[in-house]
Amino acid sequence: MAQDVDSVRRGPRILKGSQYGVGRLIPTIEMTDVTGRAVSLRPSSESQLLVVCLTGTGCPLAKRYTPTLAQLEEKYHPRGIDFVFINPNKSESTERVRAAIATHRLQGSYVRDTEREFVGRLAARTTTEVFVIDTAGTLRYRGAVDDQYGIGYSLSEPRVRCLADAGDALLEDQRPPVEATWAPGCELGLSPSV
Repeated sequence: MAQDVDSVRRGPRILKGSQYGVGRLIPTIEMTDVTGRAVSLRPSSESQLLVVCLTGTGCPLAKRYTPTLAQLEEKYHPRGIDFVFINPNKSESTERVRAAIATHRLQGSYVRDTEREFVGRLAARTTTEVFVIDTAGTLRYRGAVDDQYGIGYSLSEPRVRCLADAGDALLEDQRPPVEATWAPGCELGLSPSV
């Protein structure tokens, strides 16, 4: 999965989890989703994990990953993993967001984080990055969904399924095989500190 960062084509690359916040407690914060429901950065009482998915209706890679996220949500929600979708882009209208939710049948909460409160707490970097948080509020994985789409390339299928592998491992009380990756997508321009 490691790719040359100077290459024109870039996909996920493995990072050292501890240097990117894996293992740290995520500060709690509550916001309201587009339907008016309260949302926090913790799994619900019935679930073991929360996957926070950065997304958008304008970023080409985020748009390509939305169907994949919908499929993962359908597969993993019954197994005890909640999904929250966060859109940090001021320029994207609520109507476009609602259309994306309906088109892809997203079931989890969808938050318009235009002030970037959630993404700031997560020290998020791109609009395709995902975060897996356990019931204690500990960040257990951050990075790419998989390696199917990247900057300058597209594969017919992923070779590495980072998010699914992390979810499967954590549901079995095991450490994810990869704890952090860089996730190709539209850069958020936030401070890289975690």
